[in-house]
Amino acid sequence: MLRESKSHWASGLEERIRERSLLVFAGLAKNVGKTTALNGVNAWFAQESVGITSIGYDGEAKDALYGHPKPPVRVYPGQLLLTAEGFRVSSALSQAPVPYQVLERWGSHPQYGAWLILKVLEERDASVAGPSRLKELEEGIQHLRIWGAERVHIDGALDRLSHLLLTDAGIVLSTGATVGRSLPEVRERTNQVLEWFSLPVAENFPQNQEAGGAGEQSRSRGVGLEGNKGRNAFRTKDEWHSLPGGLWLWDWCKVVPVKPEALYLSGAFTDQVYFALRERKRLPQRFYLDNPAQLLLTTTVWQGLKARGIEVYLRRKPKLVFLSLSPWHPLNPIPTEELAEALIPYSPVPLVDLVKQKIWYPHGSL
Repeated sequence: MLRESKSHWASGLEERIRERSLLVFAGLAKNVGKTTALNGVNAWFAQESVGITSIGYDGEAKDALYGHPKPPVRVYPGQLLLTAEGFRVSSALSQAPVPYQVLERWGSHPQYGAWLILKVLEERDASVAGPSRLKELEEGIQHLRIWGAERVHIDGALDRLSHLLLTDAGIVLSTGATVGRSLPEVRERTNQVLEWFSLPVAENFPQNQEAGGAGEQSRSRGVGLEGNKGRNAFRTKDEWHSLPGGLWLWDWCKVVPVKPEALYLSGAFTDQVYFALRERKRLPQRFYLDNPAQLLLTTTVWQGLKARGIEVYLRRKPKLVFLSLSPWHPLNPIPTEELAEALIPYSPVPLVDLVKQKIWYPHGSL
């Protein structure tokens, strides 16, 4: 039996949200209500100093895939925006009354000019072009904090890895009818991602060691890859070896020995990577990844990997706050009540429909 909270419906959820002053919103597919989730949470903190930005661009009027209207980012007086100056800011500043106060200008967006910190002066819809690189994102968060942001909310994406490496970030995942072609497929794909987010954290994760010069393999006894600078690496006979940078997949498969003890992957773990390693008998006993968003495997390959007894460990386990649900699909919408019924046995966090203001709590959590 699903338990729904309707009166003072967000009180329990707000407590979970307040535990994390940095929130990242990520969707499992296009059109799953990620921005709706962001807007819902922003509204709960309308009277507080919240810094808001995006990984990429927000503010398009229509979805590029289906052409249906997209919800804009909604902001409130006193909140702060981190965005690029050339992304629809100049036209907004020419309006009367002026909707923003420019607090700071620094650096440069690759396409849209200087970074800005804007103070919101009136409730409005906002267009945002935020940092996509981790270093720029961390710098931008620091600027928002300096200007008084007690919380920071980031409109992210599951296929952008950088935001999941932010220390102490809480993650709001969005799923819905567009994740699959049917309810069973939506359930399967969503549960797979939830499983990835629940993978164990390695007690002795291979910290990146000083890599040798170009074309060298750097070595470290036991565990350690500090300074590896994003290189893939393998372990054999308890010794880690960093692979030379710039190698194609087929080339580094030649360098890795047969049946290595472990592999550290710095980038995406795809079906192509899995099959290349399997074909050359280079599948390890254990994979190390920085975060679960690197896993881009189909269900068939993921199940095959587990059937072989191969383990996957993470550097850091992201903190899931809640899972938001969206019924929308251009052809086959699925009511959120049905989505919740299908997902609640597998979810470690509350399921939320922000439009209907409903919460379904995991079994045993109340």
